[in-house]
Amino acid sequence: ASTLIDAEGLLRLGVLRLAILALPEQYKYARKKCSERSELMLLAQGLNNSRPIADALAEKCFAECFLSDEASLPRSAAQFDALLDRHRSRFGEVVDRVVEHTTTALRELRNARMKLAALDGAAYQALRTDVQAQLQMLVPGDFPASVPPALWPHLPKYFRALTRRLDKAPANQKRDTELMRQVSPATQAYQRLLSQAPKGETHPELDRLQWMIEEFRVSLFAQDLKTALPVSDKRLADQIERARVEVLRAA
Repeated sequence: ASTLIDAEGLLRLGVLRLAILALPEQYKYARKKCSERSELMLLAQGLNNSRPIADALAEKCFAECFLSDEASLPRSAAQFDALLDRHRSRFGEVVDRVVEHTTTALRELRNARMKLAALDGAAYQALRTDVQAQLQMLVPGDFPASVPPALWPHLPKYFRALTRRLDKAPANQKRDTELMRQVSPATQAYQRLLSQAPKGETHPELDRLQWMIEEFRVSLFAQDLKTALPVSDKRLADQIERARVEVLRAA
């Protein structure tokens, strides 16, 4: 089954590349819409991206438009053409949505980073290390391509929850340390499994674990923001096990 999942990941990437080649005008349009949003371009300067953000976001628009609602990927030229025909008409609306969503997410990220920058000094070392590791997972170098689909819609909420945490931390360091201790076993298990997982392949259970960890953080540090699914230590432990089985099977 694992080779099927790997093949699915490669096929998905292949279909995405072919769609971009087949619709060069749409790609150009998406890049232009992203580039013209000056606030987005300004916010994106804070990212450590490996390629221009307009290119990365145009690709994200294609993924959201043509691949996000598909139960199965096309296996023939006819199926591929049908896929493009099915979704092409909503491309403009998807571009607007991606631009808005990314701008909102990066605005929230900037707020969180500003709060983090204000917490310097030895007393905050553990907190800073934890937050930087979290941000590396949420804003990878090829953002947004490798942000798992499960996390993508919730990014603004995760950055908002982080800002809440950083707001409360100075007056309540002991509490912050206790809550951080509750999350760290799952985070460490996730990091370990991620380092063992073969690169360039899809790992749905590992992605789900990352999503659950972020939702767990919301439930601990910013309860009022509401979680997308119920998360507990027990549920996290079960998901770590599922992710471990998936990674071992793929390795």
